[in-house]
Amino acid sequence: MATFGFSVQQRLYTELDGTFDPASLSPTNPHPFIQAVGWLMITVPRPLAFFKFYDFLNFSLEAPQGHLPALWYWQLSWLESLQTGGLGTGRGGGFADLARLDALMLRLTRCGQI
Repeated sequence: MATFGFSVQQRLYTELDGTFDPASLSPTNPHPFIQAVGWLMITVPRPLAFFKFYDFLNFSLEAPQGHLPALWYWQLSWLESLQTGGLGTGRGGGFADLARLDALMLRLTRCGQI
């Protein structure tokens, strides 16, 4: 089974999205996809929806399934980063943006690229 790629992310997202109520999204209740791919900065003692900085991602073959590619999710302008609670340096340090995640997964499905 493949470990990396958009198709892996799409599969994980589809499997996990049905178990999550978007209304319950909060800093202490991140989307299960984001937890599964290992993008959270803090996971102990309970998950906290702060994203790792891009440079802190795992670029090895031991990375969790779906961990990469990730740059598509981290590329934000300075202003967008601040609006999501980040530090003006892209996605890192901010909170989850389900609209961005949903948009990519919908695009992948529509384009048949998975």
